[in-house]
Amino acid sequence: METTQRLRRARWITRLLAACAAMTVGSALYLASAFDPCQTVMRKSIPSPDGSNSIVVFGREYGAMVGFNTQVSIAPTGRSFSADKYPAFFVVSGVQAVMARWLEERAVEITIIPGAEKVFRREQRAGDFRIIYP
Repeated sequence: METTQRLRRARWITRLLAACAAMTVGSALYLASAFDPCQTVMRKSIPSPDGSNSIVVFGREYGAMVGFNTQVSIAPTGRSFSADKYPAFFVVSGVQAVMARWLEERAVEITIIPGAEKVFRREQRAGDFRIIYP
């Protein structure tokens, strides 16, 4: 009988500790997302010829320790932009002058003014869009 009570008590304590651990991890994740030091700064948006999509030029600023960057993505026009939902196909260090234009409904041309420090990403496709770099 005593062994059964100890077993029940041990299970109860284990469940209690697991619940406390889950609450601690959940709180930490919430706080990390609420105080995200990363900020998306929109620089310009260029609608497609039919107006359904836009080329979005933006930067992700992480504070003074990391520095600035310039990114380009394609997103549906009229919706709020999310860099996580519509990831960049072109990323370069620093705040750069990026020239972007639609060549046709599914083709985009990206030109960067010389002087970019480092290109981190330079995709040839973004979903079903073709990306051209002259």
